[in-house]
Amino acid sequence: MNQLPPYLTAAPDGLPWLSLLVFTPLFGLLLIGVIALAGWDDRVVKQGTVAWMLLPIGMVMGVLLGFDPLAIAGGQGTVQYVERVPWIEAIRVNYFLGVDGISLPLVLLTVIMFPIAALASFRVTERVRAHFALLLLLETALLGYFTALDFFFWFIFWEFSLVPAYFLIQNWGGAQRRGAAMTFFIYTMVGSLGMLLLFQVLYLATRAAGIPTFDLIELGRLGQGLEVNGVQTTLREVLFNYVDLLGVADVLGRFPCSIRASPSGRSSWPSR
Repeated sequence: MNQLPPYLTAAPDGLPWLSLLVFTPLFGLLLIGVIALAGWDDRVVKQGTVAWMLLPIGMVMGVLLGFDPLAIAGGQGTVQYVERVPWIEAIRVNYFLGVDGISLPLVLLTVIMFPIAALASFRVTERVRAHFALLLLLETALLGYFTALDFFFWFIFWEFSLVPAYFLIQNWGGAQRRGAAMTFFIYTMVGSLGMLLLFQVLYLATRAAGIPTFDLIELGRLGQGLEVNGVQTTLREVLFNYVDLLGVADVLGRFPCSIRASPSGRSSWPSR
């Protein structure tokens, strides 16, 4: 793990608790596989999955006990239990996990709700193993979603969560489940595309400013005008400087992005 700034702190005992938390549900798939190989019935799959889902609750309780809600450093609340390891150095992507006073309650809510969802799924009688395997996959995706602090890494969890959610809706949803699943998938994919394009612009803008980053904490600090890697600026200035660098303002004045963007376009728009 590389050296952390003062507003990021690792676990007090140095253990990767958030990685263990995020991937514990994924290892639960092995439990379902063992049950299947042993030839046990679906009731064991249901009970075993619920029991396995209690492990993340215990981990989150341990994190809660070691979490300091009053910790402040570098002009912001401290992000704690941080794990940050360089991953794709060419574009400064890190394996980056951590929790703060906002994400930790959401993590707690997630690990509590999934055993409840599994208990509610005891009435499922068709493709039971697939159903509970998808629940475990979805739990891993959501835990990663709430703890990932690098956009590139976070986006992987976000997209990953769509797959089990889609199949759960499509195969075990209500009467209109197929249409609902497709609508869910289309809407979320459109939103994903918008987020991806936005963060590409943010990355290019920060790179032009000499601080290329997908780091959500660094972007948040820029948004507050706090120092990032020795640079004192704001995200607004970074974006406006990038727009000026591209000459977008000049281009837009001479080349309309749409028919309605220019006076001639507006005057030529059909009135009937």
